[in-house]
Amino acid sequence: MGMIADSLLIAAALSAAIYCIVLSRKLTRFSSHSDGIGQEIKALADQVQVLNQTLEKTLHDVDSSSESLARNLEKGEAAKKSLELLLASLHDLPKESPDKDLAEPVFARRAQSLPSHAKRG
Repeated sequence: MGMIADSLLIAAALSAAIYCIVLSRKLTRFSSHSDGIGQEIKALADQVQVLNQTLEKTLHDVDSSSESLARNLEKGEAAKKSLELLLASLHDLPKESPDKDLAEPVFARRAQSLPSHAKRG
């Protein structure tokens, strides 16, 4: 019975030793990675800061662009209204060209004012 107890005790000690070796290796890998993880976290924090600055600049640019777009839209609306007024005033004009209307009376007056011998020729 003592021999069975001793062999169980040796087996338990060996398994504890193997377990400690495995944990030691994991702890060694984790500590080497923890330095790398710390550097990675610092690099990610720096990138987040740069992204925040870029986002703020982009938001500022968007605000200024939207203000410019609103001003241009107001100018366009004003131009549209003036063009509509011009088109509406074109409908009030006579259909014939104004030069033709003015040209006929001028020729008629000239023909009346010419001497009679110039009319025959």
